Amino acid sequence: MLSLVELERVATAIGTTLVGGRVERWVEPDKGRLAFQIYRRAEDERTKCVVDLDARPELAHVGVLDRMPKAPDQLPAFSAYLRAHLSRARLEGATLRGDDRQLALRFSAEEGEFVLLLSIFGRRSNLYLLD
Repeated sequence: MLSLVELERVATAIGTTLVGGRVERWVEPDKGRLAFQIYRRAEDERTKCVVDLDARPELAHVGVLDRMPKAPDQLPAFSAYLRAHLSRARLEGATLRGDDRQLALRFSAEEGEFVLLLSIFGRRSNLYLLD
């Protein structure tokens, strides 16, 4: 599980490398875990990576994966909602909420602004989508 200091570093890293990128795909490989592929093109630099948000109680963390995890046979409701409302969304920012272990990823999409919130609170860790 990430500490507050580690989560601050993650927010800074996401802010410097991925903000401005567009989401290409959402997958919920396991309950409490979400992965999305993001593509960012800057002047002469192109970045494509898979971000892994894990809210499972013992494993809560944020990471980068080499490739997209396999999607489950049945599309979970949360990832179906993300696909419907945040396909091609642009990542606008990555910040911490308050002095807690809550990473807020701000997205802008055709339907408006959304915040994907990863709360790391031990057994109460969870992912939320706010509009």
